[in-house]
Amino acid sequence: LLLARMGHAIHAGQLAVARADVDRLEALAATAREKHARLRDAAGAHLASGATAEAAALFERAILFSPDDPLAMGGLGRSLVGLGRHGRGAQLLQRAVERAPDAYDLVIDLAKVVATKLGDVPAAVARLHGEGRRSAPRGTEDASRGARHHCDHATRRRAAGNPRPARRREVGPA
Repeated sequence: LLLARMGHAIHAGQLAVARADVDRLEALAATAREKHARLRDAAGAHLASGATAEAAALFERAILFSPDDPLAMGGLGRSLVGLGRHGRGAQLLQRAVERAPDAYDLVIDLAKVVATKLGDVPAAVARLHGEGRRSAPRGTEDASRGARHHCDHATRRRAAGNPRPARRREVGPA
């Protein structure tokens, strides 16, 4: 019930209510493993809803209970990238990939950050061809091809003298 209420509060932009629900969920957890899981799940919900700063804080709390969890580490990395802390976000994504080489979504996210935010397209492509190919589960070939296309596009853009990616316009309700 608290999880559902927290989710509704996040989507409604009532972050103080969501924060109180997360604190209750953590307090009700009996073990460190449960606390970690609840904090990580809450952080993921915040990140998915665009509450990036809150997600980062919750992922950091989750990591206190399980410092080597690649999902929490990757989530914190994604959150930090969303907050403009690209270098630290890439470091955390790299650590997450090292701990979970089969988590292909982390490999792709890391390659995108390295290519577009840090400007190192060759390193990003190498990651996709190295770690990505080793860990790609069946059915992810299209995702890999899309990420490589993204990196190739960034290379062409830089060669044409335009190092910055074009800004995406969000299309949504008026």
